[in-house]
Amino acid sequence: FCTNKVPQGLCGLFCSVALLATKVLTAAEAFSGFANSNVVIMFCMFIISAGLMKTHLMEKIVGLVQKIGGGSLTSIVLSFGLITIIMSQFMNAFVAVACMLPFITGMCADFGVPKTKVIFPIACISLAWVFMFPVSLGISNVAQMNGYLEAFNNPMRFGMWTLVWARLPGAIITTLFCIFVLPKLCPGESSVEAKDMGRQVTKSTLSPKMEIVAYIVTLGTILMLLTNSIHKIPAVTVAAVGAFLTVLLGVLSEKEAISSVNWGMVFMFAGILPIATALTKTGASDVVANAIQTALGGTTNPWIINFAFGITVFILTQFLSNTAMVAVFTPLALLICTELNMNPTGVMGIVFIAATSSYLTPMATPGVPLAMGAAGYNFKDVVKMGICPALICILSGIIWCSLVFPAF
Repeated sequence: FCTNKVPQGLCGLFCSVALLATKVLTAAEAFSGFANSNVVIMFCMFIISAGLMKTHLMEKIVGLVQKIGGGSLTSIVLSFGLITIIMSQFMNAFVAVACMLPFITGMCADFGVPKTKVIFPIACISLAWVFMFPVSLGISNVAQMNGYLEAFNNPMRFGMWTLVWARLPGAIITTLFCIFVLPKLCPGESSVEAKDMGRQVTKSTLSPKMEIVAYIVTLGTILMLLTNSIHKIPAVTVAAVGAFLTVLLGVLSEKEAISSVNWGMVFMFAGILPIATALTKTGASDVVANAIQTALGGTTNPWIINFAFGITVFILTQFLSNTAMVAVFTPLALLICTELNMNPTGVMGIVFIAATSSYLTPMATPGVPLAMGAAGYNFKDVVKMGICPALICILSGIIWCSLVFPAF
């Protein structure tokens, strides 16, 4: 995972195959992750989101720019920041910024505002809010956290708003900084030659009738998931029905539905879940937990544990895959919490926040090299611009999660 030289899906599948080949787990145990309800939810939400992305939604969102955007530097960052926040609930932050680049650069040219002071702040805002709310793929993040908890037989479960509550304060503070302060830290002109790396928003290919169907299926699925505590219908059932209706009613073809799934993420997540079973079954979990505790000086202080995991992931995610950091460190954090009988919610939220505080290097996230190419930033520019929002995001996240999710 950490080398990022092998596809993440293959890494995940290797975990299951290796545990089976070495007879640590039976076939049923080794591939149990593929039957995990949270993996199914993740799979279904990819399909439902793809159906929504075929509508005019993105075009309508872009149209808002013309209504709320003004001519000042602050108003441009604010307007496009709000647009990318909305868009990043349905697509990767990198894609959201890429879609907006033609409009960002065009508006900057029209009003004589340096694009170098706009593009990076907007990229940071988009990353801070990516998949924040329990709509579209944000639900998959909740499913992923619950999948880890389920694999470790931990009775705790994330609600639909738990991750939102954990991430929201840091995202708000980071956004305000990016709107009102960060543009002043950005260079006034390109340090290297800039390239136009933007692309137009995809036009809707659905008929008006099918577009209404897509909205109804998506909204219905989200509302059913959010009200799960009332109607008691399992989340996996709701997601599965939503994905099924997306194809059955013609919003997506079967081929489009299959191609819309991020199979690498599905295989990665499903493949690594049986590691928890193996660690527990063999007693290795106690060995690993004790080793980590020793490295932490044997402390049981949740603040020290939270800071240790948060800062470690924060540093590594600047050079390694964000997804890999969550996949590697969430089980480790759960081991420590299980050993100490701690509530794992806070430290799991911190690991997730730390993995998204990736603004400092081109390796941190695809959004950084995109911004570098579009605005003409060099490496020194990125470090100078990214250090403050990155530290604000991670430090506020650690402090907030430690306070609102007490360990004991």
